[in-house]
Amino acid sequence: MNSVVGGLSLRVTLGISLGVMGLTAAEPVPTPPAGTPVVYEVDRTFYRNFVKNWDDQANPVMMAYIRTPEQYQMVFNSAAVMWEKSVFRPNPEIFATKSIVLVARTFNDAVADPFEVKYMVVKGRVLEFHFTLRAGSMLCDGRSYNPKCGSVESKWHPGKRWISVMVPKSDIQKLVFIENNTEVGSLNISAGQWVSPASPFLNP
Repeated sequence: MNSVVGGLSLRVTLGISLGVMGLTAAEPVPTPPAGTPVVYEVDRTFYRNFVKNWDDQANPVMMAYIRTPEQYQMVFNSAAVMWEKSVFRPNPEIFATKSIVLVARTFNDAVADPFEVKYMVVKGRVLEFHFTLRAGSMLCDGRSYNPKCGSVESKWHPGKRWISVMVPKSDIQKLVFIENNTEVGSLNISAGQWVSPASPFLNP
């Protein structure tokens, strides 16, 4: 009797194991992104600055590919804060080897860090920046969850959020921004376009 029970136990165990293995093998394997992966670093340093205001109704997504200290200062305004001793901007020396990919939006209400990088890849001389908006973020544009965004009836007034990502310097010709699997804009680097919209960043 014991040997029979043992035999049944063995057969049942093998059946379950093989079944699980079969299910596992049938699950779709994530396809790696096409192109060459790019090593990046999200800059989480607290600087005493902020992205300049822009017409976010006409241009919901602000994008930039910053390669020099001068370009950085065209995008950001310094903001002195009492008792705060942090620096106003990155060390200019970083631009000798790195560039900054930046994307910004205005939000009616947002989680503390609404942007999340998925990955970055190069296809030829085109850099693709894939990112997502975290759940809970409410945009102040036509896709807003709150149609009264920015009004006195909304919970919060609009606020800017952005993410700065450092990448190795390269001679890319185009930078494409892909948010939640949808292209939301691009920069024609080869034509000299490094920021969008142009105003007020190129026309202070």
